[in-house]
Amino acid sequence: MSISIKFRSVDLKRTLSPSETWGFGFAGHLALLSTAPIIAAELGWRSLWVWLPCSLIAMLLMFQVKRLAQRWPDVSGGTPSYILRIFRRYPLIGQYAAIGYYLSWVAFVPVNAIVLTDLIQANLAVLDLQAPTFVLNLLFTLLMWAIAFSGTRALAIVTLFFMVPAMGLLLLFSVQGLGWLILSPNSPGLFPSPSEVQNLPPWQFSDWAKSFFVAIYGIYACEIGAAFMADSRSPQKTANFLTLSAFLIAPIAIGGTWVLARLSTSSSLGNNAYLAFLSASSHFWGPFAPPLVTFSIASACLLASATAVTATPRMVYQFAQDGYLAPVLGTISRRGVMGPALLLNLTLSLLCLAWGNISQIVMVTGTAWVAACALLHLGLWLRRRRSFSRWPYISLACFGMESVVLIVGGLAWDSQDLIVGLLLPGVAIWIDWIVRWVRLTPFQAQWWIDRYSGRDRTQVQDFVRFQVLTLIGLVGGSSLITWWIVQYLGDRNPTREANNLFVVWLLTAVFLGIAIACWTSLPQATAIIEARQQAEHFFEIALDAIIILDERGYISQANPAAEKLFQRPQNRLIGRSLTEFLTDFPIDPNSWIDRSEHHLLLNDEIRILDVAKSDRSTQVLTEYVIILRDITERKHQEVSLRLALESQEKLAATATAQARKLEDTLEDLKRTQSQLIHTEKMSSLGQLVAGVAHEINNPVNFIFGNLSHARDYTRDLLDLIDLYQTYFPNPPAAITEKIEETDVEFIIADFPQLIASMQVGANRIREIVQSLRHFARIDEAQIKAVNIHEGIDSTLMILQNRTKAKPDRPAIGIVKEYGDLPLVECYPGLLNQVFMNLLCNAIDALEEYHSVSQSRSGAWLGRTSPTSRESLTQTRRSEIQIRTEYLPNTRTIRITLRDNGPGIAPDVLERIFEPFFTTKPIGLGTGLGLAISHQAIVEKHHGKLECVSQPGEGTTFYLEIPLRQDHTP
Repeated sequence: MSISIKFRSVDLKRTLSPSETWGFGFAGHLALLSTAPIIAAELGWRSLWVWLPCSLIAMLLMFQVKRLAQRWPDVSGGTPSYILRIFRRYPLIGQYAAIGYYLSWVAFVPVNAIVLTDLIQANLAVLDLQAPTFVLNLLFTLLMWAIAFSGTRALAIVTLFFMVPAMGLLLLFSVQGLGWLILSPNSPGLFPSPSEVQNLPPWQFSDWAKSFFVAIYGIYACEIGAAFMADSRSPQKTANFLTLSAFLIAPIAIGGTWVLARLSTSSSLGNNAYLAFLSASSHFWGPFAPPLVTFSIASACLLASATAVTATPRMVYQFAQDGYLAPVLGTISRRGVMGPALLLNLTLSLLCLAWGNISQIVMVTGTAWVAACALLHLGLWLRRRRSFSRWPYISLACFGMESVVLIVGGLAWDSQDLIVGLLLPGVAIWIDWIVRWVRLTPFQAQWWIDRYSGRDRTQVQDFVRFQVLTLIGLVGGSSLITWWIVQYLGDRNPTREANNLFVVWLLTAVFLGIAIACWTSLPQATAIIEARQQAEHFFEIALDAIIILDERGYISQANPAAEKLFQRPQNRLIGRSLTEFLTDFPIDPNSWIDRSEHHLLLNDEIRILDVAKSDRSTQVLTEYVIILRDITERKHQEVSLRLALESQEKLAATATAQARKLEDTLEDLKRTQSQLIHTEKMSSLGQLVAGVAHEINNPVNFIFGNLSHARDYTRDLLDLIDLYQTYFPNPPAAITEKIEETDVEFIIADFPQLIASMQVGANRIREIVQSLRHFARIDEAQIKAVNIHEGIDSTLMILQNRTKAKPDRPAIGIVKEYGDLPLVECYPGLLNQVFMNLLCNAIDALEEYHSVSQSRSGAWLGRTSPTSRESLTQTRRSEIQIRTEYLPNTRTIRITLRDNGPGIAPDVLERIFEPFFTTKPIGLGTGLGLAISHQAIVEKHHGKLECVSQPGEGTTFYLEIPLRQDHTP
């Protein structure tokens, strides 16, 4: 599976102040509290040779990361995101290193939870007490994630609040410890004595590599503040903080670890961080050492976890935005909660917690961490020609050193853990590829987007009551638990362990309270703040002037539109009474009405204002919101319009009747014009048909007249050939060969049939020409007695092509039921037009009905079998019935045209003879055919034309005309 890489600058809301990002940035320094005792127990004072080079490299790394942060200030996630951009030519290597870096930070949360649980259990054991280890581990793991799922800001504030004293104590431990080693008479000395140096056993390179491996795991993490560049309201200040963070490495990593190595020398301490720092700090902190050390270690665990739960989602989010992880991990809510990324990190934390072996977790994730740092230095050397690479050759040297430490130190700790740690990022990449192919709905980004786009409807209506109940629960719960601890521990003679537990409880209670608040009152407070900001925004951008008046009627606030209206800045409006500007405005607020009009005198010009009032009362004061709109122009326009309307009404009174008459006249002219145009078109068509028929008739007569002679000549020639063959049965060879070549026998047999076929074709052409001439009737423009059947037949002859079967419908049958009619006096050409209009409408209706039937029962061709098509044809045969009869009682003839089409709806049937009325699509009908037909029958022939139809039962037209026309219309 290929990776689609597209580096993006994320669009995170910059909600964190620089100081809040600094709070997260010190988490790496606090990690020394857990790594320094391990190295001190392993090497003693020789740990200095580990911390010196490691601190130097860490400081250089800090300055390098600062350069990268300034290069990509809008990139979230910090160092791993920079690694992806450095290895843009080698995306798999970059992805491997970035995910290894990320996994090591994810492990911080369960590791710190286990460390904190061990600290509590150690103090409880002294008091002969015990707590469920799994519950404590789960509590400290879920605590930070619970806060993170509600947003980042609250966690950033509480982290900064506790980070300051935690860092202060760590610096105090380093500085005061060094001072005590130098100045105290009880000091063992700042440097080891010669006897101490001689008594130390020899050490091997693998021992140094093991310790360097652990040191990298802690001290390199001091650059984590860069992960929040995209969240900082001042990215430059956040980047500059990395300089301060770099310079603090020396006193903490070198000074603090040296104090620890010189004063924590008992072999019974092991690598226990609490006992090691307690042993060292007791020399200069005295009885305050236990609570201070407990506070330092507990706060280090909690703050490192807080940093991890906020930094790791940003790493995953940026990876997904850049295309290195599944797109679902790149979704974010409107309040900045990265739900999918947080769920992933929580799942990984719980897996580590279920694993439970802290040494293996640290070793495996530490291996991925060291490999990521080594690859970072390699990438800086590979991109040495780019401006963001500060010391490429030093980076190359660091890569070599870290690679050796990774192999030698990792093998010295545990070869199996080393292999697992090296394979872990690759396994994560493989799992990500699987997730990309899984089509489960929660694994799709759109599913999360739909949920984030929904409006939050969980706001509490009575916020005050809810807030009071929340505070009661927090304060009461904390007090109750504290009272229970005092009562429970009081029976066991409180010792320093009890005080230590109080310190841990204090820190835990704060974070627990923040977690509860984040899920209860803080969302409501955030919603209130957002609503206030939205209201202030609307207040500022409103086009209408808005002012706030106090209970005495003095202006306390005005928006920009009000400044523009009164032509004064806000500072010249505040504190003044509205009556100073609106002289007709009442002074007493009790007499104000909700809506009124007032006059503003401004620069010798009177402006008319529409003033709306709304009360805004609180428990403290009463205010009035006044909305003012300048309606001067509208009033002037109303006056102008009123005057214009009065004059127009006078004109309208006299023009209405004329307009109505003119409208009727225009409608008649329009109807007459359209009918004339249609009649002219039909007349032109008749002339064209007559002309074509005349031109065709002459050559056809020529051909037809000569065919009889051709038939006689053919018969004579064939008789002559037969007589010749009788008397000369054996002609010469040349004649015989010619006879065989021309196939005389076939010609003799086929030639009479050819002449007969030509005779049939000529007859057919004469019939068609005769039909065209009958239809045109150019020579019969006056009343004339004609055979009605000839006119109908000639019209059917012209429409024969439309009644034939077509690929998309069967043939339309014509059923003639002609009666015995005498000759009828009529306008033959006009009557033929009527036949044409009625027959065309019938054919159109049948075609439309057949197409609708196809759409319901299957297409006529292509979607049904031949058998089904045949059955469909047999069950529903489209046909037109034409019946003529003579009515002796009325001395009229009746012509009936009936089709079995879809019929006509009643509302359409009422308007069927109206001019321009049509139900056909635009361009397929003029709406004049039936209107002209009705006019031709009723007005020209003094007859009747009626239509009878019901939907689904076809349509019938009844046409009656007198046998004789008494007068010329």
